Amino acid sequence: VSAKKTFSEWVMKNRSPLLIKEKDMEAFCKKYDILRIGSPAKCWLGVPMIKDNTAFGILVLQNYEEENALNKSTLVLMEFIAGQISGTIKRKEAEKEVEKLFRAVEQSPASIVITNTEGNIEYVNPKFCDVSGYTAEEALGQNPRVLKSGEMDNAGYKELWDTITMGNTWRGRFHNKKKSGELYWEDASIGPIKTKEGEITHYIAIKEDISQKIEAEEELKRIGKQNEFILNAVPSIIIVMDKDEKVIHWN
Repeated sequence: VSAKKTFSEWVMKNRSPLLIKEKDMEAFCKKYDILRIGSPAKCWLGVPMIKDNTAFGILVLQNYEEENALNKSTLVLMEFIAGQISGTIKRKEAEKEVEKLFRAVEQSPASIVITNTEGNIEYVNPKFCDVSGYTAEEALGQNPRVLKSGEMDNAGYKELWDTITMGNTWRGRFHNKKKSGELYWEDASIGPIKTKEGEITHYIAIKEDISQKIEAEEELKRIGKQNEFILNAVPSIIIVMDKDEKVIHWN
């Protein structure tokens, strides 16, 4: 049934409850261009359900026999019920949003580490465990320095800490050590988690294992040096040109 030009539409549009008796309905309908649909009620009560300042539904009570069957006490009760329903729906939606974000973090292809303001680990995702070799239970409560290989000096860690405690994001590269002792490379982005008021409550690190990328780059460098050595060892003159016949290399 369409709610157009009805008491329900008025309640939704104005985001305001309406309790109206039969004796007042004709004047109200005329004033607000409302059509009375179906059997006329003796009294009508409608309360909007509001979420984020928007009416998304309505609770309606009607009585076809007694004009005073619904009163202000009924209105107050209905407003309470509508508020409870709206709050429950909002919480359920918030829970779904949190669950979605949690799944995204849990299934992220990047390692994610969350620490408190002291730098102690409060959360790691499964990818961190896969890469580092530490279980979540082993990592919780630890400081990320457990991954230190010793190659980054104290000045580098001080710069990192100074950057994030000032509320900024630090980006850089680590040569870290797994639980097994194996070294690996990571590109990292580390920054603060803040409240609406700007207070830092935690720090989050998002890291990508780039060990294979580094190995590939080193292999390309090795092959390049090898090729250069071979070219320079050739007793003939060798000149390399591009498609525009510009010289790009010679031995």
